[in-house]
Amino acid sequence: MGRSEPVNERAGRSAMPTPSVETALLELERSIRGSGSPGPDEPLHLIFGPQLRVQLTRADSAALTAALEAIQADLRFEHLGEPKRPLRDFASRAWHEPTSDTVHWFLREYARPVQTGLCFVSVEYLAVKQSRHVFGIDLLPLHDPRISSAVDIFGPRGRDRSVAMVEVRGTDPMMMGARAKLHVGHSLRLLRIALSDLRGIPDLQLRFRVGERFALEGGGGGWRLPDHAAGELELDDNLQSLVSDHIVGSIPMDPIPDALKRAALAAAWLERAQMTGDPLIAVLYQFFALEAILGQTSDKEKASPIAFRQAVLSSIVTGRFEHPDETWLLYDRVRSAAVHGSEAPLVDARLAQRHRGRVRRSLSGYLTLSRDQSLLRRATIIRHIELHEEAEKMAGWLRANGGDQWAAYLKMRAVANRSADAPPIAFSE
Repeated sequence: MGRSEPVNERAGRSAMPTPSVETALLELERSIRGSGSPGPDEPLHLIFGPQLRVQLTRADSAALTAALEAIQADLRFEHLGEPKRPLRDFASRAWHEPTSDTVHWFLREYARPVQTGLCFVSVEYLAVKQSRHVFGIDLLPLHDPRISSAVDIFGPRGRDRSVAMVEVRGTDPMMMGARAKLHVGHSLRLLRIALSDLRGIPDLQLRFRVGERFALEGGGGGWRLPDHAAGELELDDNLQSLVSDHIVGSIPMDPIPDALKRAALAAAWLERAQMTGDPLIAVLYQFFALEAILGQTSDKEKASPIAFRQAVLSSIVTGRFEHPDETWLLYDRVRSAAVHGSEAPLVDARLAQRHRGRVRRSLSGYLTLSRDQSLLRRATIIRHIELHEEAEKMAGWLRANGGDQWAAYLKMRAVANRSADAPPIAFSE
């Protein structure tokens, strides 16, 4: 690899007002050492480090989140992968060693110099006979001498027709390769749009794309199947027995009741989410599925009621629920930003897969509730969820444990409930 340099933001991302790691860790250290024990009305958060458990106030927890975001935005620490454990060790040391310089310890223990070098990425279906510089990348023919060190990775095989060369920075080879692919993908996207303006080039020839393989200057590299890749599966007797009684089998080909029409629409969006190779698009499709069963056009603010109903539905059907904050945050920062023309944050495949699991469980719960309570319309199912005793329990739990984002919605909900003097609703169809 080439030279090293300090970097305070991830390549390929726009600059964000994220504090430096040093500043964020110093604020966390001060918060932990200055807060003392949580008061009687203060929500308690427990984390575990190398010594004993640590009690954090809500302010400490906010500082912990800010430090986590700062670390994730700094290339010096990308080699950590998921930095929660090192950060918990930091919090524990700050708590149990009140006179030590915990910030210096963390930097010495985990920071690495950022390396800068070239990365070569395979490109499928786009051929060049000589080097071409276009939209910020160099496209090289497969026999170019600059990629001779990567001869075992690239070659006239499969769909590869050329190699893109870009400069990358980082401390983790796989993450550097992933960022290089994002860079190449952006350039190919612009090239595809520009070529679309030329007459005579059919769409079939404009579907060139980033390939599976990459190689770093001086050695190292790898390959990764695209997220849209498919693998063979045999539906044997065991798998058939496991899925034969699944609740989704109650969705007919041509559903008539409104509740089943909505479920069929949600199933179609979930299928699209599973088939796409783009995690961001997958999350958007997943939210379209969730809104098909738990959304209402009358909702002025969408994130809170959708996430609230999802959690209450799970509690009604299964007796347990997942914290609705992640659904709320994904809706607010990803779905709303993308749909309204703003820049959406990066979404990784693991997050998209986890969210798909929650939406899939919501669809099963929706169908179960519809069947068990003989509710044939989506609006009636939603009213059943909103007026269920589990909804009041959930509202109380969120007042004690939820973030500030829930305050306005819970207040509005409480006012609506107090003003509802009409007799109880009969759930008839």
